[in-house]
Amino acid sequence: MSESGDVNTKVALEELNSIQESLDKISARIFKTSETSFEVLAQFKLTSESVVEFRMQTTAGERENELLTSFYDAASKLTEYKSIKDEVYVVFHYTISPSVNK
Repeated sequence: MSESGDVNTKVALEELNSIQESLDKISARIFKTSETSFEVLAQFKLTSESVVEFRMQTTAGERENELLTSFYDAASKLTEYKSIKDEVYVVFHYTISPSVNK
């Protein structure tokens, strides 16, 4: 999303796909051991000139603090992405459930 709403002219599709692929790998690796169900909202603020800003919101309780910290730390390292122009917010929503194949 962006203020003008025209994200296609502000971020390359390849950039969006790369962020999603990287974050999906992090999510799968870290949350596979979760024993509870919760949601995670991951937001990246992209600009053409500055470093990516990462924010996270979750519905998880204290029981998942270690997993959430690991996810946050890994996702925060995804800093190589840029917008073509202006600020663009890229948001991913994950619904985490305990694995049935433990």
